[in-house]
Amino acid sequence: VLAAVLKAVLESRHIRSPRHTEHSLHLSSAVLLLGLWVAALAWPVHMFPNGMGTQLRSLGHPGPWSPLATIAGLLPWLLAGRLLMTLSAGKAPRWWVWATLPCAYSVMLVSSGYAITWSYIAGSVAAVLVVTILPEAHAGGEWLAWAWLLWIVVDGLRPYTILAHQQPFGWVPFEDMMNANWVRAIRVLLQKTWSYGAVFWLLSQSRMSRASSLALIVLTISTVEVAQRWLPGRSAGLTDPTIGVLAAALLWLVDRRFARNKRAPTPAA
Repeated sequence: VLAAVLKAVLESRHIRSPRHTEHSLHLSSAVLLLGLWVAALAWPVHMFPNGMGTQLRSLGHPGPWSPLATIAGLLPWLLAGRLLMTLSAGKAPRWWVWATLPCAYSVMLVSSGYAITWSYIAGSVAAVLVVTILPEAHAGGEWLAWAWLLWIVVDGLRPYTILAHQQPFGWVPFEDMMNANWVRAIRVLLQKTWSYGAVFWLLSQSRMSRASSLALIVLTISTVEVAQRWLPGRSAGLTDPTIGVLAAALLWLVDRRFARNKRAPTPAA
């Protein structure tokens, strides 16, 4: 499957969105986004049987059904299907998306970053079914962009309990991460870079310009951060908006570099 994807990438030199060509992102950002997803799933890696056993034991003792966990499994696989279609210029069979399930869950079994639950598995399988059975519904990425943006708000407002007093706001970006365990800090950084980068990628594939996409993401994240001042167990500050800007800038700059490399050479006089 990976060899076939690579072959399709090499054959398709430039991908343009038929609806809004001037704002389309290129192959490089799609590859980068897939890499961020795999890194977020894999970190931290525990190459020992006890880590895998913990994940398997949690499946043997399922807890109550979690709609939030189902959504957390649904959205990434919907995006993974769209990224694979972008990388192959729409030429790849959609059943390829099924290959992401054993690949991704093999990575998650040796990682403690994500807890594998039946709710999460149900969401990922449902997403793959949408990609393969309802390709017309999956083709339009604009609804997925807004759904992901809404998910950032819903997830950011957990645990949905308001404190009687407000918590301090961190005005120094990454100060909370520098004071935390470095393994956990890297995991959070990878997960949020992937999540915010995904929204930027999806919005930029729609009718919205990249600058407008970035402004909307920063405004949404900043609003959630302000609300987290009254939420227990949350750390409000400028770290998340900064990660959103850096994730968008990373994808944007990678595409600019890709575009320069793809320019045709100037003919000799």
